[in-house]
Amino acid sequence: MPAGGTKPQGFALLELLISMLILAIAILGVIRLQTLAMQNSNQAYWYSLATEQATSMAELIRANNFTPPPAKVTAWKDQLKTSNYPKAWCIQRC
Repeated sequence: MPAGGTKPQGFALLELLISMLILAIAILGVIRLQTLAMQNSNQAYWYSLATEQATSMAELIRANNFTPPPAKVTAWKDQLKTSNYPKAWCIQRC
């Protein structure tokens, strides 16, 4: 007890409010990290699909002695255009 003989009032409430503030900031940080993780996961998914498509065209070119048949190239482009992949610049203009 302090020298005056009275107990300090409200100290526990202040500690509670500060700890709740720290907890709220921590929860907001975790939410932000989860959002970033989901965005990066989605981006990695699209990159892997693009790599798969580029590899398929490279294999087609390699299998035909580096001169792919125009019909197969057109079919490959049509497949990309009709898919749900994000549209790339080359697919639209090549």
